[in-house]
Amino acid sequence: MSMVPDPHRSRAVLIGTARYDSLPALTSVEDNLLSLAEALTASEIWGLPSEHVTVVPDPATSMDMLDPIAHAADEATDTMVLYYAGHGLIDHRRGELHLALVGSDSQRIYTAVSYAHIRDALLGSRATRRIVILDCCYSGRALGTMADPITAAVDEASTEGTYVLAATAENQKALAPVGEPHTAFTAELLRVFQEGIHGHGALLDLDTIYNHVRAVMRGKGRPLPQKRDRNTAGQLTLIRNRAYVSSGEPVPPRQSPPAAPVRRTPRPPSTTLARPRTGPSAPPATNAQGLEREFHAAMVEVYKRAKQEAGYPATYFLKMVSERGGLASARQLLNAPSTSDGFTALWERNRLDLSVESVVLQSRFASLFTEEEKEQARARLEEYGYVPPGPSTTEAVMSSQLLHEHDFDSSYHAGGPRAAQGKCSWHGKTCDEDVIASVLVHDQGGETWHAVCQRALDTLRTRQAAEEAPARSANTDEKANSLVTFQTLEQRRPGVEWTLERRKDRFILRNVGPEMATDVTVGGRGVAEVASQLPVETTVRPNASVSFMMVGSLAHSVPDEIEVTWDGHPGSAILPVPSQ
Repeated sequence: MSMVPDPHRSRAVLIGTARYDSLPALTSVEDNLLSLAEALTASEIWGLPSEHVTVVPDPATSMDMLDPIAHAADEATDTMVLYYAGHGLIDHRRGELHLALVGSDSQRIYTAVSYAHIRDALLGSRATRRIVILDCCYSGRALGTMADPITAAVDEASTEGTYVLAATAENQKALAPVGEPHTAFTAELLRVFQEGIHGHGALLDLDTIYNHVRAVMRGKGRPLPQKRDRNTAGQLTLIRNRAYVSSGEPVPPRQSPPAAPVRRTPRPPSTTLARPRTGPSAPPATNAQGLEREFHAAMVEVYKRAKQEAGYPATYFLKMVSERGGLASARQLLNAPSTSDGFTALWERNRLDLSVESVVLQSRFASLFTEEEKEQARARLEEYGYVPPGPSTTEAVMSSQLLHEHDFDSSYHAGGPRAAQGKCSWHGKTCDEDVIASVLVHDQGGETWHAVCQRALDTLRTRQAAEEAPARSANTDEKANSLVTFQTLEQRRPGVEWTLERRKDRFILRNVGPEMATDVTVGGRGVAEVASQLPVETTVRPNASVSFMMVGSLAHSVPDEIEVTWDGHPGSAILPVPSQ
C-alpha cells in the first residue's frame, strides 16, 4: 500500500482496564489510552478524525467492551484497529485467552470477556484490513484464534488481511514497569508513532513497526512481542514515518473515491479523549471548531491533573468525555439538577479549581457558553465555597506561590494539629505521604506556612519556576523592594476571619480574612450529632469557604454555636449559628 489507510473510512477502538476490584491495578493503562488516541488522531501520523476513535476506559461489563467494537466494526470499510491493555486471564480447561473487566476474578474466568467474542465481532466487519493490538499477559494465545477454517476461506477471498500484534508469547506475562508512564510494550509502540524510525521511508508498514519494537524490547531484556498475519497483512501501511517527514518531503494523505453511506445505529457521537492536534496536512478549522477542540483538551487536562495532583482518578468523567466530547459533557454536567460525584470528590480535596465549572468560567471559553450556563457554574462553585477568578484575575495570581522552603520543623506550625504532627497540610487528609519540608506559600495576597510532602513541594517549585521566568527582568526592582528577611516571615501570623451563612440545612463557613487557613476543623458541643460533611483538617483560602450540613431532630436540635480551629491559631473561634 502506497498511502496510509483512509482515515474517513477507518475506525479505532482503544480499550483499557486500569482499576480492578480484586486484581492488581495497572495505573499506566489510562495513559496508554490517552497517548495512543492522541497519536492516531495526529495528522502527521495517521490523522483519524477524533469521532472515529472510541476510548473505553475501565469496562465494567461485557457490553461495555463488546458494543463499541461491534459498532466500529460495522462502520469501518477500510481499516479497523482494536487495542486492549489490561490483565489477560487464561481459561485453563480450554487454554483460551480472556480480557479482564473491572470486576474480573482470575478464579472465576466467566467474569472476563473471552477473546473469541472479540474475534467474532471483528470477523464480521466490512473493513478490508483488521489490526488487533493486545498488551496483556498471555496475549500470544490470540495469535491462533483469529479464524476458524470456514471463516478463513471466506477471509482469504474477500480481504487484504488481518494482523494480530501481541505484547507477549502465549505463556508469558506482559510488563508494566513501576514508575513508568506506560506499559513496556505500548511505550515502544508509542515511540515509533511519535518519533518514527530513522533510515526508513516516508510510510511505515506493520512488519516494519513490529520488527523495530521487537528489536528494542530484546535489547532491553523485556518480553518479546509476537505477531500473526495473513494475506500479506504485514506489508500494509499504517502510519507516516515522522523521522522521515522531519527531514524529507511531507507525505500527502490518501485520497479515496467516495464511499457509499454507512448505516449507523442510533447512539451518542463517539469522541476521542486525545488532545486535538493540527499539522501541515490538516484541513483548516473555523475559529469555533478550534475553540471547541481547545476546550476538549482542557477537559482532558483537568482529568490528568485531578489524578496527579489530587489523587482522584475520575474514570466515569473520562468515559463521558470519550462518548460525548468535552463541550457536550460540560453542558450536561452544568444542566444536571445536582452536583456530580466528581465535583463532590474535588470539593472534599479542596480542589474545585479542577472542576468542570472552573474550566467553563475561563475567559478564553466564554463564547462557547450562554450567560445562564456561566452563571450556573459560578453559583455552584460559590455555594461550595470556591470563589472563581474574575475576568481580570490572572492565573498567576490565583495559583499558590512558593516564597520560602525549609527542612520540616514542627515549630513553624504551632497550633495546627495536622502540620505539627508531621502530616501534609497542603493536600489535607487525603494525603498519607511523608512530610519533607516546611514552606511559606502566598495565595491571593496571604502567606501561610504549610507542611508538605515531596509531591506538593514539586508542584510548588514547578509553579514558582513558571511564574518567575517571564517576570524576572521586568520586576527586579519591585521584587527587591518587597523581599523580607526569613526572620520577619517567620514572625508573621495569619489574618483569618470567619463568617457563617445558613441556607436552609446547609451552612457555609467563609474565610473573609486576607490569609489562608489550613487544618480547618469544625466541631463543638452537639455538632457531631446533627452534622454531616464536617470540614476536618482542610484548607480554606481567602474569600473561599467550606460547607456542611446540620439537620435537627426530636432527639438533637441544631446547636446555637460552632467551634472552628485551624493551624496557627492557639484556641478556637466560636461562631453563632444563624437562625432560619
